[in-house]
Amino acid sequence: NPGIKIFIFCEGEKTEPAYINDFKNHCKNYHVEITIARGQGVPVSVVRAAAEKKKELKQKADRSSDSFDEEYEVWAMFDIDDHKNIPNAKSQADDNKIKVCISNPCFEIWGLLHFRDQTANIHRHKLQSELSKVMPGYDHDSKAIFNFKMMNRYYEQAKERAKGLKVKHLKDGTKSPHDNPSTNAYELLDMIKNSRKK
Repeated sequence: NPGIKIFIFCEGEKTEPAYINDFKNHCKNYHVEITIARGQGVPVSVVRAAAEKKKELKQKADRSSDSFDEEYEVWAMFDIDDHKNIPNAKSQADDNKIKVCISNPCFEIWGLLHFRDQTANIHRHKLQSELSKVMPGYDHDSKAIFNFKMMNRYYEQAKERAKGLKVKHLKDGTKSPHDNPSTNAYELLDMIKNSRKK
């Protein structure tokens, strides 16, 4: 049996689920079982669905004699984009102890960070255009799928750049490490990569 089940509730239909599945298959970490719920709508809806799943999992664990039923993580994965009610979504996630994977302005920032720095504020359309220049095969309008084979060799560089953006925002005195540009995708991915049986 795997050591932990990870349930990921995604705003996106294609880009995020495809990338996560590619990452999981590449890692070959058989201690992790992943379930992805895609296309969950706006961030508040994503968090609400994740909270309902976590409640269901807790009830099952409380009734079960199998300790494996207690080993799970529930994540809400969404973009900032031009969405309203982001503070509400974050608050609901905190209240329900849902882990969040947030990208600002969108998940494409994680892809771009594999190839270069991006420290200046950037609109999602510009970001998607910039990503298409450095990632052959990616096109937001026709094929919004990351070229995993090409980008994965730069995972650690992307992770360090994302961490650097978080530090930069905090040093700049901004109110949130999720300011534009930013992503904490590596936190979820490191869990997929490194989790082991307890």
